[in-house]
Amino acid sequence: MLVDATGQSARSSILDFARQFGETTVEIIHKSAALPVQFSGTAQYVPFPRLTGDVACFVTFHGDYSGLLVLNFDGASALELAHAILARAGLTRNELPSHWASENARGAVGELTNQIVGHARQAIQRRWDLSADANIPVVVPLQGLRGLELHAGGWGEEQCIRLGFRTPGQKRFHLELALEATSPVALPVLPPLPGAR
Repeated sequence: MLVDATGQSARSSILDFARQFGETTVEIIHKSAALPVQFSGTAQYVPFPRLTGDVACFVTFHGDYSGLLVLNFDGASALELAHAILARAGLTRNELPSHWASENARGAVGELTNQIVGHARQAIQRRWDLSADANIPVVVPLQGLRGLELHAGGWGEEQCIRLGFRTPGQKRFHLELALEATSPVALPVLPPLPGAR
């Protein structure tokens, strides 16, 4: 892990970043949808991120650290989350979308992705003083496609992790986080120079 408020100096890994994105996902869904989503305690290393399921959202970010966030949903999990988000935003039962491919459902999971990447970046900056800017998330309906592989150019070797989540309705969705190969190491705090004020 990177140095934290205790001043402990150590090495970070993609697992530290993935845990932050995972915890942020649970927090944002609780705030925006009032749903207690469960976060799997097991992460999987995967060769590269993929867009899979019925609907996928992805967003790139770059700066002190650079990477790609992907959220993959099957239709049922996307619709469950969209219903909860839109109902909390004030839509009536009759106004809620009936299909995951509807504009409102896709818009809801796209905004969810936007909030997750934004809050995770803020948390990383508070915790480790590393900053990154993000683009606007893209929502991709994958009707009939078995999956699309995403390869980031210009990073060299990348690291990728998949995290699993379960909704209260027992629907699964996944987060995939790809980062440029990097191992940030916190610098030790040096004592002040003699005579320095």
